[in-house]
Amino acid sequence: MIRPTMLSIRGYTAATGYRRGDAGHWFSPSSPIPPQVATATDLWLRGFCNSNCPNRSSPMAVLSHRQFGMNKHAFSCWISVAASIVIAISLIVRHYRQNAWKAIAHGNAIRLNDILTNDPSKVDLKSKRKHRTLLHYAAQLGNFDACEVLVAHGIYVNAMDSDGASPLLWATQYGHHRICKYLISNGAAPNRESRHGETPLSVAAYNGSIEILSLLIGHGVPVNYANRDGKTALHFAAKGNRGHAMPI
Repeated sequence: MIRPTMLSIRGYTAATGYRRGDAGHWFSPSSPIPPQVATATDLWLRGFCNSNCPNRSSPMAVLSHRQFGMNKHAFSCWISVAASIVIAISLIVRHYRQNAWKAIAHGNAIRLNDILTNDPSKVDLKSKRKHRTLLHYAAQLGNFDACEVLVAHGIYVNAMDSDGASPLLWATQYGHHRICKYLISNGAAPNRESRHGETPLSVAAYNGSIEILSLLIGHGVPVNYANRDGKTALHFAAKGNRGHAMPI
């Protein structure tokens, strides 16, 4: 016979009005479940029995014999499984609501703000593989509202990932002019070079992003700046076959 081993409401029966002997055997006592789940289960069983059992006999007796035609152990196992599913779903929903990465991915700046307000330490989260910050991610996706929220919560705008790329470099790579302008106006270094010798200017030249090129040059980036390999923006524009960017 299957023995229920996942959940228990033993110890929480006082909150529902049932005696220990009435409710303790419904679940295995091996691991307790949260009181609110146990209480909800008890209240459901109590309401079910009050409406279906005139003599107000034991809820387990009514449900197992009259309604489901199964023994107590089998029925308690089904209840354990159902309660486990409810708890799992609640944990998944809670994780989803508290996941700052998902909030950025879905463009939900309000949820992101709530997450950072409730737990300010999450503003310093970094990805495990490339050590990118939330601002890197928001800049890559072009999520301007998320960038505003992150900057308002004090995120470091010049953080570098494992490749030495800044959020500004990522915004430049994906052509998000508005985010580039916002980051620079909030202290982002306009000419920070990555470990691969890429700068926002060289990336903008390679991609032919005229607006971003003008923005960077307007904020003091030398148009003839050469990276560690001695290459200027002109070299990158030629490499990317961006002739229209060369006059700048």
